[in-house]
Amino acid sequence: MLEPCVYCAGAVIVLFANAVLWFLDRWKGQQRRMDSNDRKCKRCLIREMAGHEKIYEIIRRMIDDLPHEERASDSRREDRLAVCKQCERLTDGMCAACGCYVELRATIADQTCPYDIWK
Repeated sequence: MLEPCVYCAGAVIVLFANAVLWFLDRWKGQQRRMDSNDRKCKRCLIREMAGHEKIYEIIRRMIDDLPHEERASDSRREDRLAVCKQCERLTDGMCAACGCYVELRATIADQTCPYDIWK
């Protein structure tokens, strides 16, 4: 059984916020056109995806709120993310294996990939 990331529980808030924004868009009658921003992006990080700035801002705040001693070094984080970008399970910045936002999980020093691809 995969253990959930303690910090990734906050990602539920991100998902909820995104659902609220989607609902408000629809409620106001602002039907969004289907374009490249609405399609699934395989092997993409949130920071690279146009139209996902609000979600990235929330994730960035969560990362900024992490105690410094719990963060991985910048180089370790980027190495982890480079591995994630090669993985077929990465869709729209989320790991399909565990449901986390990889940019958050890769930042936490003691986290590992659910499939032990990186540590």
